[in-house]
Amino acid sequence: PSRRERFEVLAGRERELFARSLTDRAGEFEERYGFHPEGGVLDMAVQRMIDQGTDEEEAVRYFSGLLAGVERFTSSFREKHSLAIAFTAEARDRLLEQVATEGDAEALCRRLFSNYPLGLQLLHEKTGKESFELDRYAVEEPDARLDRMIKENYEV
Repeated sequence: PSRRERFEVLAGRERELFARSLTDRAGEFEERYGFHPEGGVLDMAVQRMIDQGTDEEEAVRYFSGLLAGVERFTSSFREKHSLAIAFTAEARDRLLEQVATEGDAEALCRRLFSNYPLGLQLLHEKTGKESFELDRYAVEEPDARLDRMIKENYEV
């Protein structure tokens, strides 16, 4: 095999080893940080380890910090608007992907979900719901998702 092919094989093995190492320590990370990487976040953590030359602990600490910013936003949202929002695992992963490239989790969430206080208040008045679960679509197309949520509940 060519040098390039050998490199690709070795790089693939390295990714597998890093992913396995993160997965094997999931319980430890859950206990320590209340979070462990899985799904898309696992892939991002592995990539961070490769790109930054870091270990599992630093990668999990980094993404745990990003997730804490998202949690501060949801907590603040609840306090300000008396409505709760939560993200599905898939939505959380997509949100963390965006935060990892854009930086400040709270600022990104405020920007993405700037129309949600009024929209969710309308839904609360119509349905009585005080808690809303947001999916990946809400992260990728927040205004379109909110519009659809409202239309689904206001159709006769």
